[in-house]
Amino acid sequence: MIFPAHTLDEDAVVFEAEEAAPEAPAAEDRVAAELMEQWISVLDELAEQIPAAQATAAPWAPEKSLAPLPAALRDRAVELARSQSEAIVALEESMLVVAAELAALVPVRRSSAGIYLDVMG
Repeated sequence: MIFPAHTLDEDAVVFEAEEAAPEAPAAEDRVAAELMEQWISVLDELAEQIPAAQATAAPWAPEKSLAPLPAALRDRAVELARSQSEAIVALEESMLVVAAELAALVPVRRSSAGIYLDVMG
C-alpha cells in the first residue's frame, strides 16, 4: 500500500552498513543474494501498486523476517517512496475535486419558508 506520509524522510529508511568486508564464504554470498532477492521482490510489489493507485490494495507492512535494506537498493527505495508521495498528493487532489462535484449535486434549500400552498382552506 502507498505510504501514508506526504514527506519523504530518507533517514527513516534502514540501510545495511557499507563496510568493506574480506572475501565472504560461499554460504554468506548465498544468504546475501537471497536477502537482495527478497528486497527486490518487496520493492517490485510496492512499485506495481503506484500506477494504479489502488485504493483497494491491502495495507503493506514489511515481513518481520526481512533483513535491513541492502545499501545497493537504497536509491531505488528512495525513488519508490518519492513516487508514492506523489501518488498520495494526486489522490488527495482527486478527492477534493470529487468532493466539490458531489457538493454541487446536493440540492440546497434556499429559504426557510413553507414549500406547500394550501389552496383548499
